[in-house]
Amino acid sequence: MGTGYVGLVTALAFCHHGHRVTCVDIIPERVDSVSRGKAPFYEPDVAEALARHLGSGLLDATTDTAKAVASTEITFLCVGTPSSADGSYDLGHLGAAARSMGEAIAGLDRHHLVVTKSTVTPTANRSVVLPAITNASGKEAPAGFSLASNPEFLREGSALADALAPDRIVLGIMEGDQAARDLLEGLYAPFDRPLLVTSLEGAELIKLASNSLLAIKVAFANEVANLASSVDADGYQVLEGVGLDHRLGPHFLRAGAGFGGSCFPRGLRALVAFSRSQGAPALLPTAALDQNEVQPAVMVDLVRKALDGNLQGKRVALLGLAFKPDTDDVRETRALPIYKLLLEEGATVVCHDPRAGSNFVELVREEGLAHPDVREGLDEVLREANAAVIQTEWEEYRLLGPAELVSEMAPPRAIVDARRTFDPYMMRAAGVTYWGVGLPPP
Repeated sequence: MGTGYVGLVTALAFCHHGHRVTCVDIIPERVDSVSRGKAPFYEPDVAEALARHLGSGLLDATTDTAKAVASTEITFLCVGTPSSADGSYDLGHLGAAARSMGEAIAGLDRHHLVVTKSTVTPTANRSVVLPAITNASGKEAPAGFSLASNPEFLREGSALADALAPDRIVLGIMEGDQAARDLLEGLYAPFDRPLLVTSLEGAELIKLASNSLLAIKVAFANEVANLASSVDADGYQVLEGVGLDHRLGPHFLRAGAGFGGSCFPRGLRALVAFSRSQGAPALLPTAALDQNEVQPAVMVDLVRKALDGNLQGKRVALLGLAFKPDTDDVRETRALPIYKLLLEEGATVVCHDPRAGSNFVELVREEGLAHPDVREGLDEVLREANAAVIQTEWEEYRLLGPAELVSEMAPPRAIVDARRTFDPYMMRAAGVTYWGVGLPPP
């Protein structure tokens, strides 16, 4: 249930192992899109896998939940859980999906397993999903149906690869429900990955804690990189030295403009809200959120320094609008606050992204900001720009050489790299005025 990043990618991963999967969505346009082999979002390899599994007959799509449940053994709930005003997850869509599930299994004369993949805070399955299914079906778990938690750990930009070869598989099983455990262990056996079985609440918290710790590492890396540049050290070299410690590792110790997307900011806010509801202070998640709001201003400060302290009337190219490469997702993208701050200081901003341009236009409209000037051609964006900010490290940008980057720009032809897209020392040796996070001034 749900044909977003999690639902459709999960479906394709199960089809890969020979299972027959029906995608369910309440939005007819999404069902029609999937049925025609067109993914509702951009994600590497998804379009090809979708066409392949539709052609093999292993995958279909419908808006009819009851029909889908009648012909299947397991339903995965993969609907959105957006942030509420207080930072907690809004479980409205999940509750509605659970009620729909209850109605669908009410008339079944056999057992059905419901598995929550949607990201939730601890107790949500037991306090929201379980009673919704029970009340709508008239059945009790685990005798009448089973409920389990199976959080996803997908990264946008490599979601299908992650679904096919996850680091681990986490199963939250209700007490005494051996049938659910056996069915899920059998389903995941071909994946041949470490599998952890825990409680519903344990699985829920593993997901939340995992995303939050990764976000905290990113925020810490940004703090260290900012500090390093203030003492003329290379922040990336410092973080590399930290990551060589086997107890820490290099993963996510990479500085930049901050984190975005649907997982990290939302997960941190949800962890803070849930912790406070339990009387815990949530100091580290709160600090990571605060640091992430600071980092776009660090980027704009670098642009200001590169342009001799004044952005008024200067033309700035903003390269990369998605929150990360290989996706068209602009949720919580750091491009938005960078764009806003540049405008506030009087700069003329011209934008480019290989995939996310139209989504960024819609995001900016929703924020009530000036309509962004988004160009399709990279050369159009760079032409006559005084500075270029690389906010997303797309491969299309990496392939540009120093001359290609700056040849049509206007003085001082400054490159402000938020993601260490290029080798800064090579760029400076080639005569490029190159600024970057965690880098001493040129």
